[in-house]
Amino acid sequence: MPIDVDATAACWEHTALSEATASDFTSRALAFSPADDGVHPFVGAAPVVPLRPVHDRFQRLLARRRSDREFGRRRLSARSVERLLAATGPAADGRRVVPEAGGFDVVHAYAFARHVDGPCAGRTVRYDHRRHAIADVGTVPADATLRRLFLFDEAADLPQLVVVFALDMRSLDAKYGPRGVRFALQQVGHAAQNVGLRMAHDRRRGYVLGGGLDVEILAELGIAHVGARYGGAIACGR
Repeated sequence: MPIDVDATAACWEHTALSEATASDFTSRALAFSPADDGVHPFVGAAPVVPLRPVHDRFQRLLARRRSDREFGRRRLSARSVERLLAATGPAADGRRVVPEAGGFDVVHAYAFARHVDGPCAGRTVRYDHRRHAIADVGTVPADATLRRLFLFDEAADLPQLVVVFALDMRSLDAKYGPRGVRFALQQVGHAAQNVGLRMAHDRRRGYVLGGGLDVEILAELGIAHVGARYGGAIACGR
């Protein structure tokens, strides 16, 4: 069956942010005020049956996870960086800890290691999730550039580390067509969830970055020319 290349590309291009569209996106988000419509439309007529509460260790970990936008000045340790990246890496049996639709390597983690210790310090790196290793890409962008790339407010604290998820869509596009976009976003969600849980477990701070200049971020990673897609990012720190 032929692939609708235009439809697949449109799924990404209609939601991509650029210098020209970022301002409207930010203004729209700031201006939004949710309406209180009373009963949610998904609520039906059937009676509600309470369930027994869950208070185990994992539930407490879930409760500890939150968006924290305040970061201190201390560097993030090399071990913290390793643990955060490993949340998207290999399992002991050779699998990957991030589920992958079709068994394809779709989600690839990169990091802007702005204020950390260890071999990543001051570098932009690619994380090899099969070997739990890093490869150098280049110098981390200047703070002003990071603010522009990820739409950080001028008054916002910059995180010590930004983990970026870049997507290789070639196999998903070939197998699933436009539907592959949904699978890719599910996988990014799994990866982001893993990193978020690691931050909660290690009592680190961070939050998912909703904005980002897609093409420019990929250019900083050196992969804008190979058909990569920007899947999202997480600010991590302490």
